[in-house]
Amino acid sequence: MKKVLLVLGLLLLLAYPALAEETKMGKMMDDMHEGQKIPGMEVGVGNPMNRMHEVSIHVEIYNNYSKVEIEMNNNESSMILHTTTPREIIDAIVNKTGLSRPVVVNSIRMEIKNHEYNPWRHHPLPEKIREKRERYMEIMEKRKEMREEYLKKYNEARNLYQKLKHRGLGDPVVFNTTKDYVIYGMDFIITHLDSLELRIEALNLNNSTSQEIANDILTIKSEIGYWKDRINNSTTPQELRDSVLAFSKEWKVLRVKIGAVTGKVLSLKLLDIIDQAKEKSPKIEGKIADLENRSIDTSKLREAYARYLENLDSAREHALNSIAHFNNAMNSSDLGTALKEFAQGKSEYMKAVSDMKKSLGDIKMMFLEYRNAVMTEVGGGGES
Repeated sequence: MKKVLLVLGLLLLLAYPALAEETKMGKMMDDMHEGQKIPGMEVGVGNPMNRMHEVSIHVEIYNNYSKVEIEMNNNESSMILHTTTPREIIDAIVNKTGLSRPVVVNSIRMEIKNHEYNPWRHHPLPEKIREKRERYMEIMEKRKEMREEYLKKYNEARNLYQKLKHRGLGDPVVFNTTKDYVIYGMDFIITHLDSLELRIEALNLNNSTSQEIANDILTIKSEIGYWKDRINNSTTPQELRDSVLAFSKEWKVLRVKIGAVTGKVLSLKLLDIIDQAKEKSPKIEGKIADLENRSIDTSKLREAYARYLENLDSAREHALNSIAHFNNAMNSSDLGTALKEFAQGKSEYMKAVSDMKKSLGDIKMMFLEYRNAVMTEVGGGGES
């Protein structure tokens, strides 16, 4: 029964860090593919076009909003924008100040910030979004309380079992304590899976994907529920002993399945991001074609765009492979096969992430090349 002690630590190690990292990475990739939040995207202020205006524009880009500070002819103003897209930020500044777009582009400095600034203090969330967030936080808090309660009961039963186990399962107190010890551990696992399911809903996967993951989690909870009932209904020491040992063996496979569900979620979210990026490719193609119609050299931009598409295709292939391996792990009843498939799924997922990072580098390169091409034309008296 010592193996049951693996329940708490393994679950926490498998699921929570992975989801936290995925949320951060997913948001970064979503933002990047919207043309947002590209580090190093700063435009110089030395253009002669600015001399007619004493203009300095500083933009701090946060998670899903931007803070703009404008100094023009010794007058200062500021505003909060509910966007992190550079093009939309520039449009808003042009509309507010009346400056020409080239002047704004050459006066602006954009800086990626952490999340310590909170504009919602002065600009509250819309009512429906606020209510949805509050409901989510309320449910998460209740489930957290349940987990903590089961963890407390689990530890109490475990400590009591350690003190009394020398008396043997024939002792009614030891018999019932052993049941509590194992069942509270199972209750903790189930509440953890409930919380995991809620966190997955918050990732905004498409409906079919969310339902598929929900079914995966339901399958695992059903298996744990079966063992919980079997142990709880044991009436003799031998029956209890056999049931606990059988569950300990089954748990080795179940914990891999829980890790596979988490890995599948990460891969599906990454695949969703990749597909969204692919859908936006025609817009990029159109921008390049527009430059070519204006007789601007786009050779470097074309090279970066080709690499971008290649890396997206490679990332998509690895993401699909990882999902297939995670599915194999979840569908396997053999521990060796489940572990092998899980390891291969993790490997393919990391390859997909690596290719995705390369595509983000290509996005940055394309942005810089596009900006340089436009600014060269503006400086030469062409269209802006």
